[in-house]
Amino acid sequence: NCKQADLWTTDALFCETLNFINSLKFIGVEAIDMESSILFLLGTLYNQNVASILSISDLPTTRYDLLQSNEIDPNYEKGIDNAIEILIKSLPEINRI
Repeated sequence: NCKQADLWTTDALFCETLNFINSLKFIGVEAIDMESSILFLLGTLYNQNVASILSISDLPTTRYDLLQSNEIDPNYEKGIDNAIEILIKSLPEINRI
């Protein structure tokens, strides 16, 4: 299952409070990413095109919140597989850029 969504990217690892998460939900943000911000920063600094393909690893405020539980969402592995499949299919287009 693949989806395009608005996300918030940050370099502040695991600093999201419940109020912050709810504020992001209110403005339509569906995910928080902690890896892409540095990629986009470096892309800007070095004038390089950047893309990010993500897979959800945890779901804050649910039973799959990795800060509160060791439980992993059963769809986690499928998400990684989907991200790899998207990357492989995207490589010809990425190489044209």
